[in-house]
Amino acid sequence: MKTFKPFPTATSSTSATKSWWAIGIGLALVLLGIGIGLTSTLSTLTCNRVETNRIACSMIEEDLLEFNVRQTMLDKLETAEVRIRVSAQGEIEKLVLVGEKTELKLNAFDGDAPEAAEKINEFVGDLNRESVTLTQDDRWFSSFFGLVLAIAGLFQTGLFKFKNPHNLRLNNTNNFD
Repeated sequence: MKTFKPFPTATSSTSATKSWWAIGIGLALVLLGIGIGLTSTLSTLTCNRVETNRIACSMIEEDLLEFNVRQTMLDKLETAEVRIRVSAQGEIEKLVLVGEKTELKLNAFDGDAPEAAEKINEFVGDLNRESVTLTQDDRWFSSFFGLVLAIAGLFQTGLFKFKNPHNLRLNNTNNFD
């Protein structure tokens, strides 16, 4: 009598395909989380009254690990303005420092541009104040969000796994002596 071998089923290749997709999505989440966590910055804008009619401003931006520190200077600040830029994401309010001959468009303070402009203009108008400092720190929120994405990605790849409590076996030995 002849025995027939069954045809191989597609379940093993389907689960392998699902496994590769899970690893790919997991690695993408890990990389996205790391990218978001590392692109966050601390922005500090400081304006000092050098003379009665002369104000110098400097903008310092540093990332989470303080590897990338950028400093931008503007001499002879006259006013601060909020300009609206229309993009695919909608309208974005940008803070612009207007100097005697130049303008400094700041990427920081997007959400707080009107309040920042108001504080700077109050400083420009008040001759008794010597300096004003504004800071915006999105490092911890972005780092937390990036960490959550990275951990989700690690779970998706299967590197971290929860133990299913329903699969645990208890050592129930019934000894009725």
